[in-house]
Amino acid sequence: MKKKMLPRLIKVVIIFSLMIEIASCSFAAKKEPINKEGAVFTLEEVQINGWGSGAANQDSNLTAEKMLRYALEDEYIKRTRYELISEKFKIEEPFYSMSKSETCSILKLLTLFSKYNVPVPADKSLEYIKTPKNLLEGYNLSIKGEENNAAMYDKFLRNDTLNDDIKLAFTKLRNISKENMEALCEEYKKLN
Repeated sequence: MKKKMLPRLIKVVIIFSLMIEIASCSFAAKKEPINKEGAVFTLEEVQINGWGSGAANQDSNLTAEKMLRYALEDEYIKRTRYELISEKFKIEEPFYSMSKSETCSILKLLTLFSKYNVPVPADKSLEYIKTPKNLLEGYNLSIKGEENNAAMYDKFLRNDTLNDDIKLAFTKLRNISKENMEALCEEYKKLN
């Protein structure tokens, strides 16, 4: 009897966790004030300090744990960048929506961290970004960030040792990054 109950209990916990994740992504969250001046992804700093896609794309000895860490760090960077650009230039779309999408991506990754008992890195994204001079620079750097993010996930997906659930998550996150890049390019064209 106990042996039959444990798998059911595990399924209930997983379903409940996913329901909370989905619900939190579907509600519009209030923007929280950012206490830094602004945001721009600085690839060189991230590569040097071993953080996010900049570091992942340079790493030739990837493990599943390292890939999860790099992915989460890069999603942190993208979310912070979008929040800060939205706030600095008082522009809601597309940056505010993309920052909320990044929060959902972070939650997806956190479920994998929990499942595989991987330590969650702190969000230090503010240490790797600076203020864009203008909105065009914000778009350019956001597009470049999405390109780097998609390249990171492409690199991860070439690894044959990844579990199927991690591959599926990385595939979805890469596709979101490509969609974001297309949307940013369209908005950028309107500004020129």
